[in-house]
Amino acid sequence: MIINNPQYKPFTDEDMIVYKGAYSTNPVKTPPVTNYDMLKEYSEEPNKLMELLSQLTISIADKGEQTGYFEDDKNPRRVVAVTIKRGEREVIFDFGLSLYDTVDWGKAKEKGKIIEGMLYSILACSSSDYYIPTSLTDFCEEFGYDINDKRTQGTFIRCKEQQAKLEQIFSEDEITCLPQ
Repeated sequence: MIINNPQYKPFTDEDMIVYKGAYSTNPVKTPPVTNYDMLKEYSEEPNKLMELLSQLTISIADKGEQTGYFEDDKNPRRVVAVTIKRGEREVIFDFGLSLYDTVDWGKAKEKGKIIEGMLYSILACSSSDYYIPTSLTDFCEEFGYDINDKRTQGTFIRCKEQQAKLEQIFSEDEITCLPQ
């Protein structure tokens, strides 16, 4: 499911009133499934954010519920594969929904609300994932990990891999306009 697609022209406020919640097969007037107002509200540079989004195609694919998505996570959590394309560059990563959203995913009305806010969640997490300290010691100090815990190094490596993926799509200047 595409949650951001630059082929669709930007919507005016009037378009959003007329088309909000409706679905159309007309590619020029297909309404977004994303709440762009929320994205703009939580961005320090909303115009720059909208320009950046006009260059990205972002889609999600449901991977079902998984236990252990986060270390020590005993509860099943809905996971989606996120694909971000920008020109010829493409990155794919897993994104775990909140436990609350996992429970509501099966309810059609609630699932629509979850998807509407998903781009915000993905971009806000990407904003923080972009800035990972360069050393394991700094990582542990910044995020409160125990440097002597053998799992910490694996967590650090996974975070650095995620950061490298995001650096393929976003510049440091661009990452600052993502919602916080």
